[in-house]
Amino acid sequence: MLSLHECGDLDLVVWIESQHRLGELRRVRDLILKKAFEAGLGISVVGHQVDTFLVEAESDRYAGRLCKFAQCPKGKRDCLTPGCGTIAFNKVIEGFSPDEDLLGSAVVLYRRGSGIVSRAIDLPTVLEA
Repeated sequence: MLSLHECGDLDLVVWIESQHRLGELRRVRDLILKKAFEAGLGISVVGHQVDTFLVEAESDRYAGRLCKFAQCPKGKRDCLTPGCGTIAFNKVIEGFSPDEDLLGSAVVLYRRGSGIVSRAIDLPTVLEA
């Protein structure tokens, strides 16, 4: 018997050339999620449920995670991790080191220079798999 489960979060990988505007990236992520929800697209994930991995565009090297807080540092327990906030809104997770195949199962939706590669709505669902 197949048991369906609604995911409580979303993992997103963003390739970046610079970490100078991470606060703006965080705000845009939250705004897009809000607009998708209000448009009735079935999106019910909010910004703090999106685990946004930051990856350097040229090297595919893991660069950190996008912080969920609107202020950096926020003074929360997460902010006390050594190195967290050294680059504003780049969250450091103590003890985390990415697997070598971090991007191995990633589905690329957009590639700069090429445009849209695939659309999330066209990906197989759990019912089709």
